[in-house]
Amino acid sequence: MEDVYIALQQAADLEGLKYRGMLARVQRTPEQYQIKRNSREIGGKAEIMVAVSSLSPKARRAWR
Repeated sequence: MEDVYIALQQAADLEGLKYRGMLARVQRTPEQYQIKRNSREIGGKAEIMVAVSSLSPKARRAWR
């Protein structure tokens, strides 16, 4: 089954965290989260996308 990816900001909202808190969590334990980076068409930093399957069960239920 193919994983569904959501933006880091949306993942932070589902987890009940701020953006910086979720970013720190992903950087601290990268093996726990499946991430991919999408380059933006207009330039700038790449957007970080998080797999829904790597979020907590509570966040997965809220996403559905």
